[in-house]
Amino acid sequence: MASTVDALKQGLIIALKGIGGYHLICDATNEDAVQRLRKRKHRPDKPLAIMFSSLHNAKVQDGLSQLMRYCSPDKIEANTISSPQRPIVLIKTNNTLLAPAVNTGLNEIGAMLAYSPLHYLLLKDFGLPIVATSGNLSGEPVLTDNQQAQQRLHKIADAFLHHNRSILRPADDSVVRIIHHKKRLFRIGRGIAPLEFNLPYMLKEPILAVGGQMKNTIALAWDNRLVISPHIGELDSKRSTEVFAQVIDDLCHLYRVTPKHIICDAHPDYFSSRYAHAYARTHKISLSQVQHHKAHANIVCGAYNIKYPKKTSSKKYLVFTWDGTGLGDDKTLWGGESFYGHACNWQRVTSIKPFYL
Repeated sequence: MASTVDALKQGLIIALKGIGGYHLICDATNEDAVQRLRKRKHRPDKPLAIMFSSLHNAKVQDGLSQLMRYCSPDKIEANTISSPQRPIVLIKTNNTLLAPAVNTGLNEIGAMLAYSPLHYLLLKDFGLPIVATSGNLSGEPVLTDNQQAQQRLHKIADAFLHHNRSILRPADDSVVRIIHHKKRLFRIGRGIAPLEFNLPYMLKEPILAVGGQMKNTIALAWDNRLVISPHIGELDSKRSTEVFAQVIDDLCHLYRVTPKHIICDAHPDYFSSRYAHAYARTHKISLSQVQHHKAHANIVCGAYNIKYPKKTSSKKYLVFTWDGTGLGDDKTLWGGESFYGHACNWQRVTSIKPFYL
């Protein structure tokens, strides 16, 4: 531990093994160290999460004493940061004590408190906040194995702090923003996922939904229960696809559910879509494809508890799905879509004008 603290004070980058995987850490007040981390990880702009010391005390404000020197969270933000789930919470800061490179050009940071004994001890001895970004190659799931981390992160980290407890399942830190006094989940992971919801109806058979190509998560549903997996990442590397398959197997085993139907994106070249078609053939189950933006529109209805309407219902909704690109019903790329209708019955009413590449 003392060697790690000395390395941080020297401006070095450390790969630190935690509970759900590795973090890449450095002194959050050292501009040279943060810039070096950005360059090595090929992450030039996106904000970096900051971990603050947390006193184990019943009073929330006592546990936030270090964080309060760098930003001023409101009561809801403070309670969320201090919750047992220990998510990253996006909060405003005007403080100049942190290195400018941690949140280049922005007036907020992703803040979290120490959540493992190793974090507590390290931050207590170091005395300053640290950058704590996912210990992975860009877009991949966080690394969990000591030897694999040593091999894959050696060009980023100057040193490693391992421990001898196995991590069976990778779990990134969860990310939360408070919007209109309510917690909104931006990324579900350690402490929150698997995340379960009650459906307003009973399913006829268990269903597996395998998500998109980017920022992938999967979902498993049966009876009136819906479970969403931890964030997996981009499905464009061997490790990502291995973790994707592992998460599916783990969820099915954990809940003792065997899917009888599988749902995938309509894009035929997404890894998740190819996996779904192969899974359906191998397990001899039925498959459905859903257009990318209509899937988003459906889940907005689910998030606001808008129930699937009866055939006699005339109630319709205008839904904006401005999330990026997806294969459209006409086999062109869609992006920035607006739909009118209700869940599973949408009419495309506006779109950002496409352009030739």
